[in-house]
Amino acid sequence: MQLSKIKIKNYRLLIDAELEVDSRTTLIVGRNNTAKASCFSCIGKVLNGEAVSFDDYPLLRRKDFYTKIALFMEKKLTYEDLCKHIEIISIDFLVDYSLDDLDDNLGALSPFIIDVDVDTTTALIRAEYRLKTDEKTLWSLLESSYYKDGAYSPSEEAHKVLADNFGKLFGLTVYAINPNNPEDKQVKAKRNYMICSHSMQFLLNEFLAKMTHIIVLSDY
Repeated sequence: MQLSKIKIKNYRLLIDAELEVDSRTTLIVGRNNTAKASCFSCIGKVLNGEAVSFDDYPLLRRKDFYTKIALFMEKKLTYEDLCKHIEIISIDFLVDYSLDDLDDNLGALSPFIIDVDVDTTTALIRAEYRLKTDEKTLWSLLESSYYKDGAYSPSEEAHKVLADNFGKLFGLTVYAINPNNPEDKQVKAKRNYMICSHSMQFLLNEFLAKMTHIIVLSDY
């Protein structure tokens, strides 16, 4: 098995980033503060099942996040639509097992191979940090920041409450995705994911061992 591609969305400066992983050497080149470290931070949090913080949510998405929460609290956006339209943090791992023998036991990767086509030799694992707090709990947490004497009146504290509780609002969900049909996906139990994460960690260790991490301080 070989990790062949990593795709990260909405993590710090990484709005929509894709990293092709070469079988021998992978280069990440860039000036300081261009999100090189963010790539490894996101991978580490997902593999360890850690919560994300508000600092991990990209500045570019925060205004829209605040707006959608406000619309929900003003009862102009349903909870279902709020969950559907909030930009989420996600990471895709594409694993190539084309070089594995057909008789090999793919072990922990097996639950993530959902395409029945025998010609398909890649598995796609997606981890997403989605809104996990139920509607009632979310409303209770934010009501005092958005209402005064029963009237909708957002306070200056509203954004701080959201930032302070961000890690509690969003939870990690892991999917097996059909690489030939992205709409075909299965939610995987935490047990499956934690077992697989050990295999992913092994693949990533190999990937890191072959990676040259270059920091370029001067302009190109």
